[in-house]
Amino acid sequence: MRSWGSAASAITSWPAMAVVMESSPALARSSRVMMAAKAAPMTAEAARPPSLVCSRPVVAAVRESEAASRRSSTPASLSRALRGDLDRIALKALRKEPVRRYHSAEALARDVERHLGGFPIEARPDTLGYRVGTFAKRHRVVVGAALAVLLAIVGGLSGALWWAGQASQERDRAVASREMLLSLLGDVDPDQTGGREVSALALLDHTAERLRIGLRGDDRTRAAVEAAVGKVYGNLGEFERAEVLQRSALRTRQEALGAGHPDVLQSQADLALLLTRQSRHEEAEQMLRGALAAGRRQLDAEHPAVAAVQHAIGVALTQQGRFAEAEPHLHHALMVRRTALGADAPVVAHSLAAMGSLLRRQGRLEEAESHYRAAADRYRALYGSENPRLGSALNEIGVIRKNSGDYRGAEPYYRQALAILEDSYGDRHPDYARAMSNLALLLKDRAILLGGDPALLDEAEPMLLRSLAIYRDLHGDAHLRVGHTEAHIGMLHLARGHGPEAERWFRQSLATHDAAETPALHTARPYPLTGLGEALLLRGRAAEAEPVLREALRIRQASTPGHWRIAEAQSALAECLFRLGRVAAADRLLTTAERRMREGDGEFARLALATRERRALLDAAR
Repeated sequence: MRSWGSAASAITSWPAMAVVMESSPALARSSRVMMAAKAAPMTAEAARPPSLVCSRPVVAAVRESEAASRRSSTPASLSRALRGDLDRIALKALRKEPVRRYHSAEALARDVERHLGGFPIEARPDTLGYRVGTFAKRHRVVVGAALAVLLAIVGGLSGALWWAGQASQERDRAVASREMLLSLLGDVDPDQTGGREVSALALLDHTAERLRIGLRGDDRTRAAVEAAVGKVYGNLGEFERAEVLQRSALRTRQEALGAGHPDVLQSQADLALLLTRQSRHEEAEQMLRGALAAGRRQLDAEHPAVAAVQHAIGVALTQQGRFAEAEPHLHHALMVRRTALGADAPVVAHSLAAMGSLLRRQGRLEEAESHYRAAADRYRALYGSENPRLGSALNEIGVIRKNSGDYRGAEPYYRQALAILEDSYGDRHPDYARAMSNLALLLKDRAILLGGDPALLDEAEPMLLRSLAIYRDLHGDAHLRVGHTEAHIGMLHLARGHGPEAERWFRQSLATHDAAETPALHTARPYPLTGLGEALLLRGRAAEAEPVLREALRIRQASTPGHWRIAEAQSALAECLFRLGRVAAADRLLTTAERRMREGDGEFARLALATRERRALLDAAR
């Protein structure tokens, strides 16, 4: 946060203060605006700025609508943001009685800074509710984690007491859980920490440590808390910590409830999703197949817990590139969740996003975008405009816009997603790395379309290297995301015309996929294969490039028939055949690629440029 030490000279008059007050909802929420008044005592005359009592200028409705669209807000939402602390600050500054006004410009500046930082302000009564509210806004992730723990405790207690039928224990357990929660939150209470900031991870670490003591003898409640805290760890990218807690919760539930119980199925689904994020596909799938069989034996096939398992199976299969197998599981889970839980349930939004991911990977871009937009709308309604799930959905919409050739339309989605994810997770989370990598690829492709603009390539490269470092730090060297990002860096060097560097990165990417045991027909494999083939062509080694490009084309056609990237492999192979002197075969293959580009949807702008150059070579050779 900026210091106000130098801010007191920034605003030179009360009319300027009025302008800031009029525009402050947008500014104060997103820009850390520097506001202060002259370092001079306020007079009664100066305390009556006419601009604060004048009506706002009338602006055409269309201009207001355009401005609202650009800032992702509405006049009503800005008005709501203005009400509250900023109202109190303005009114205190305008009090007639000197004793009720700010005694100096520095005091005003300090109160504005406290508002911007989310701290209680001097201009407002210091009530308990107000202090709790500002604390919650300042520590959204921490308070969210604490609420997850509290809900798990309450849910676990309710279930345990219902099953046991021990009403006499309800009071004692409620008191015990309240005391434990207050103990857990003590580490983030500013009255106990002296204002020291405490991270969500610190709270979660403290919670996990207290579980063994605070919930001793109450296994079901402890399992509920472990499951909740484990999910939060996973969302924060702390996979090892998440797995320890989720496995413990699963073991406890299996022992107490048996296979096929809804709580057991949910634990298995959650743990499998965590394993899938780490590319531990075989382990995840084996667990889920057993869970699905047990769930179908014990429960109705339309039970939400069975749907949770099917959802996890669909996600795991999608990540392995087994799209045809994944689709019925994801579709059935979405239908069951809508019917059983209602269209507004959070898990329905998760199912929509999972279907969007599957459809995008299949090249069904219009359907994918529809699903992701529906998911984004639900996330926004459920959690507001700064939630990381919304950020991830916006990132995927950006990918689809780019894949559809809409580079201009994709960039705002990428940048908004990156801002949300960084604000929510920090700068070492896998979702943040993915959003940053996607933005870098957009810059790289724009550079190609502009004839190899070096400034855009220079902007993209450190973003890709940073994404790679995050993935390696989180997952180790042998992970699908690591291999995919290494291929992205190879593509950037290819765009620069650096054949040797590009070849090195593509070969490293393929070696990483082998080490990570990426499935042979996974769609991540033809990407570095195509890049390697093009790098070899750039270096004049067409004979080496041919088998590489043929393998890329084979995998594309086998794993995603109809995908727009098939044309990419066909076009590159056509150039290879031409350079080997097989002009007729090259002509036939390039014609096929051109037809696919005319008839299909896809990211063809960069490919069209390369294909036109290849067609010119063929025509000149006739």
